[in-house]
Amino acid sequence: MLNFEDFGLICLVVYIIFIVKKKKENLADPNVMLNCFLFVYILILINVTIFPLPIDSQLIRDSIESPEYNPTNNFIPFQSISNYLSGPHFTVAVKNILGNILLPAPLGFFLNYYKRGPISLMLLILIGFFSSLSVELSQLLISSILGFTYRSFDVDDLILNTIGFTLGFIIFHIFHKLIPAQYLKKFFKLPA
Repeated sequence: MLNFEDFGLICLVVYIIFIVKKKKENLADPNVMLNCFLFVYILILINVTIFPLPIDSQLIRDSIESPEYNPTNNFIPFQSISNYLSGPHFTVAVKNILGNILLPAPLGFFLNYYKRGPISLMLLILIGFFSSLSVELSQLLISSILGFTYRSFDVDDLILNTIGFTLGFIIFHIFHKLIPAQYLKKFFKLPA
C-alpha cells in the first residue's frame, strides 16, 4: 500500500525531473532549490494536517470506540487555547500552541519571496487567514464525508495559524532588510 510519504517522495522526484528536463533549470540554482523546498513544505503541510485518512470502516469504528478518541469542533475563539493553558500538561499546551504558530510560518516566508510589489498588513493577514481556513474547512469536509470527526475544526487554529503566517512574512522581511541586497541578489532573484 502506498503511504503519503512514498507518494510525496515520488511527487518530489517527478517535480525535480520536470524542472531539470523541461525547463532546463540547474538544480543547484538557489531559486530552483527554494522552489523544491516550497514543494516539499506543501507536501509536509498536507501530510500533517490532512493525512492519514481513515477509510477502513473497522478502523473508523475502533477509533470512535477508543477511550482516547475525543476530537470535537471548536467555534468559540480562545476556548482551545484557554483549555490548553489551564490543563495539567504544559508540554501539550506548548506543542499545540507553538505548533499551530510555527507550521504556517514558512508560507509567510515564501509569500514574501514570491510576491510582486508591496502587500498591506490587512491583505497579509487575510491571505494567512484564508490559507488556514482552507485547511480547517478541508478537515471539516472530510469529517462530514467520513461521518465522524477524524480531525476537528478549531477557530483557535485559525487564529494561531494566521499569527504564524504573518510572523513568517515579517521574519523574511527583517532578514531581507538586514542582509545587504548585493549578497542576496547573488543567490536569489529577489523582488525589489
